[in-house]
Amino acid sequence: MDGTLTPVVTLVLPETGHGLKKTYQAAFADSGWIVETADGPEAAAGKDGLLIADFDMAATHSAAFLAAPCAMLALDIHYKAEFFRDPMAHPFHLLDNAVALVHDHETREFIRNVVRPVNCRLVMIPYPNQPPSIIENSGPRKIYAPAPLAGHPWLAGMDVEPFESIPEKVSAGSFVVVPEYIPETWKLIHWAMATGLPAVLPGTVSFQKTCFYGALLFDPLSEDDFIAKIGVMDRPIPAKPSGPSLRLAMVTPRHEKQTAGGAENHAARLAESFTAAGHRADILTTRTTSMLDWNNNLPEGAEMVDGVMVRRFAMDNLEATEYHRLGHMINTRRELDWTEQTEFLRLGIRSTALDEYIAAHTEDYDYFFFVPYLYGTAYWASHRAPEKSLLIPCYHREPEATLKALNQNAQWMTGLMFNTAAELKLAREELKIHNPNMMVVGVGVETSEPGDAVRFRAKFGLEGEFILYVGRFQREKGLDDLVNQFKQYVDETGSKVTLALVGRGDMQVTDDPAHNIRVLGFLAEQDKLDAAAACSALALPSIRESFSIVMMEAWAQGRPVIAAGRCDAAREHIYTCQGGLLYDDAKELGLCVDRIVNDKPAADEMGRRGREYVKANFQSTTIVENFVNALEGMSREPLTSRMGRAMAAAGAHQDNSRKNALERFMAEAWEKVTLTSPLAEESIQEILAKVEDFSDFSMNYTEFSHRKAVGGVWSKFRGAVTRHLRVNYLDIMEGKQRAFNREAANLLRRIYERIKDGA
Repeated sequence: MDGTLTPVVTLVLPETGHGLKKTYQAAFADSGWIVETADGPEAAAGKDGLLIADFDMAATHSAAFLAAPCAMLALDIHYKAEFFRDPMAHPFHLLDNAVALVHDHETREFIRNVVRPVNCRLVMIPYPNQPPSIIENSGPRKIYAPAPLAGHPWLAGMDVEPFESIPEKVSAGSFVVVPEYIPETWKLIHWAMATGLPAVLPGTVSFQKTCFYGALLFDPLSEDDFIAKIGVMDRPIPAKPSGPSLRLAMVTPRHEKQTAGGAENHAARLAESFTAAGHRADILTTRTTSMLDWNNNLPEGAEMVDGVMVRRFAMDNLEATEYHRLGHMINTRRELDWTEQTEFLRLGIRSTALDEYIAAHTEDYDYFFFVPYLYGTAYWASHRAPEKSLLIPCYHREPEATLKALNQNAQWMTGLMFNTAAELKLAREELKIHNPNMMVVGVGVETSEPGDAVRFRAKFGLEGEFILYVGRFQREKGLDDLVNQFKQYVDETGSKVTLALVGRGDMQVTDDPAHNIRVLGFLAEQDKLDAAAACSALALPSIRESFSIVMMEAWAQGRPVIAAGRCDAAREHIYTCQGGLLYDDAKELGLCVDRIVNDKPAADEMGRRGREYVKANFQSTTIVENFVNALEGMSREPLTSRMGRAMAAAGAHQDNSRKNALERFMAEAWEKVTLTSPLAEESIQEILAKVEDFSDFSMNYTEFSHRKAVGGVWSKFRGAVTRHLRVNYLDIMEGKQRAFNREAANLLRRIYERIKDGA
């Protein structure tokens, strides 16, 4: 150094390097640095301070750069597909004990997970922004593609405009398409951000993190998905329905009277309610009778069921093994890339014949309601008529709800209809779904059919007080917790109260006289109503509910509900009407049961309040009115306009990220170059980088012994002793720990950045 505290930065960068040379020059000069440039390592020789060099130039002159006398070396590196194909062909050892300046998440993840350099700081600095064009409402819309990819085979036959220079004006409705990720696309992307144009982009990590709300992301390995997403972006807005009645379709994975799940029954009741109100409401579904083996047992074609036209289509031949492998990864909180997420949806419950019917009969319907969110019958079928697609998601807290491909699908649909305010809040606050038409409409419940308590007790031989469970016999519904907690309650208190279980499923449950447990199995609809009328209270142990029709059915019979306190929908209902009690564990469950059976007036009052709540809010006529009003009040604008605004917001965020990243890097470099921090002390940025590196781990037992056979034997033993488990708890623990580590590292960095920015 020259004896002063003014640091020097030397830039050895190409003039055409994505505009970064000018960005660095301006940023460092504005921060008080002395900025010098050099054409190569020889010209930079003898210059102290910070040296920022292009990685490709350093690779060509590696010996000279390794010998550079700088106080701090930073290598500017850009994504190349050839890095992934043959990592050993490139001198990545240059990154050891250096700073890597990266500009996309693909390069960062490659360096972190494949190269794994020693003591290397990774600094993410987004590519420079671009000036905007003016959007005008005249002229034909255009589809812009990166000029370097103009000859891409996926663009063959498309009328695309190669983007070479920034136009002064662009027509409304125009959008950007990128068939393959290369760094050169960022100039086009940042122009789209500045102008407010949406895009169709590969679902790479970079585009997920930067353009999620302003782009339709596709499987990077699927040309069909690329074409499908362009088709979604290019659809026109239909005319608003006119006339006294609506033409509707309820699209659901299966329809079989009284044997389907809650979401499918909700779709059936909606169709019946709309039909009764004078509208046309078809049900479009598959031929399956089971969500477990995905059969095609029901006949294909159309039939009238309870006054509703039901059209059944064959399910595709599906690969269950791969589907369940991906499902296991999701349930153990492992991150799936966009291709894996798309494959999970492609292999799940899907009917190409149903998709094609919707495409061919779009004009026959005013709206398509897709119920629920999770399956291919909602994801793929909605691609065929996005401008008329509305989602009734039936969200609850489950790992599948966090899949980004599903959440983005919800964002570009015309609207979302929720069963409860709790479900809406889950979608908006936790799943981060942005859609201008998100409305709570509720679920219709039959309240006119009375149950007969005396008839039920006589038929099934139940005497005395009993708590009723109605639902699928599955652990996901909390049934195992309920049974175990009830057993503990009986053991500790000697209570004579019975737990009666109604339903069926893959969880084995048997009568347990020692603990007053009766298994009644699957019951006819009238028997279920009689059971609800006869019970002391309904138990709802599930935390995976978006509404819970069984709660409403119990309240319709005037009986209180005891529900799991971590179920958002149940909490909303019970706090709103005071129609029951909430519990979290065996002790609280016992207290709730005791209060219900020992304070009959209070229990009856809870039931009365619940019944009034149902009658006031969830009768079928009320729900139909809610839906019609919601459809009338929906905003209607082109998808390109809506997503264009989101793209502009993403651009503003990118600008801030670039500015903040440069400021943090320059502050850290200033300390190192001017020696204003203790030499032996690591910077906070370096510590955070190590935390992020250590946060990712996997239980690879072969790494835990110097004898390879020992690790391999232990790994096989672990697999053998856990093979009988329906859910491998070790994998779940590992997945949760990995997710916790990742989020903790991310939180620490965000806290540091917030403090740094505030300072």
